[in-house]
Amino acid sequence: MSLTQTAMLAVAVAGLMVVVLSTLQRRRRSKRQRTSYVRELQGKWKPEASAVREVEDVMAELDQLARNVHGQIDARLARLERLIREADQRIDRLSRSVRTADGEPSLDVTLASEAPAEADERRFESASDSLHEAVCRLADSGLSAVAIAQQVHKTTGEVELILALRRVRQAEAQSPDGLYRLDSAVR
Repeated sequence: MSLTQTAMLAVAVAGLMVVVLSTLQRRRRSKRQRTSYVRELQGKWKPEASAVREVEDVMAELDQLARNVHGQIDARLARLERLIREADQRIDRLSRSVRTADGEPSLDVTLASEAPAEADERRFESASDSLHEAVCRLADSGLSAVAIAQQVHKTTGEVELILALRRVRQAEAQSPDGLYRLDSAVR
């Protein structure tokens, strides 16, 4: 090999070495940059992740608070409904007492949820019987439905209904076969 060939070979080897070394340096720099970029991203994500955790914690606290408030509202609503029911019962008792003191016949009706059904039926029957008796007695004396309604402090419609039921019962009792015509009995 000649000297020029050897020199060219040395220059080629040196050039190749320079290229290889520069490539290795670029790779090292690239890894450092990637690592620093990843660290930079992680640094940015940490506050975001903690903010997300904080928001989730606040949402959980708000959910618990909403459940507590809802429970309190339900309890107060139930208490209010109970108090209203008790007030209605007291008003009914008071109005019955006032009517009784005034000597007015009264029709006492109680809801089945408030008293046993049998007691309700007996109370309704006794009140309605006394009202029916008063209406029938006044009708037998010749008073009109309007005059009877004024005396027993009921509406004319209630009095007319009681009188119509009386006519139906009478027609039923007078019918030989137990059958009767409702339209003729009501007139």
